[in-house]
Amino acid sequence: MATDRLFSRRARVGRVLCPLLLGVWVVGAAAGTGEGDVAERIRALRAEAKAHEHGEGVARDGDKAAKLYCEAARLGDAESQYSLGWMYANGRGVPRHDPLAAYFFRLAAGQGNAHAERMLRFVGEPMAEKPECLKDPDDPDGK
Repeated sequence: MATDRLFSRRARVGRVLCPLLLGVWVVGAAAGTGEGDVAERIRALRAEAKAHEHGEGVARDGDKAAKLYCEAARLGDAESQYSLGWMYANGRGVPRHDPLAAYFFRLAAGQGNAHAERMLRFVGEPMAEKPECLKDPDDPDGK
């Protein structure tokens, strides 16, 4: 009889504590480091940029595509860095600018993008100064 009461008490405590602990774990995991939020932001920016670059479901707008790609590139997205390089190397929706293309290809190549590495042979030396869109808006020096 005492064993039944002990087991039943443990069961009650388990029914209360398990959901509570699970809730704490879920909230903690959701808060995390924000890496999932950044990755999702990058995916959304890249998808919207591609749509504007190619005119898929929206009007083709090279300037808007470049701005969106650049925001994702500033967050470290190698695919967006490559896409910007491609746009500037080919004058696709933006004025052709080989040094700017080389800058973006070099960023993407530095992250292991093999296509960007190959494209560097065709566009020459990258510009020395960081492109405006890559500068941190919260940094008063613009670095």
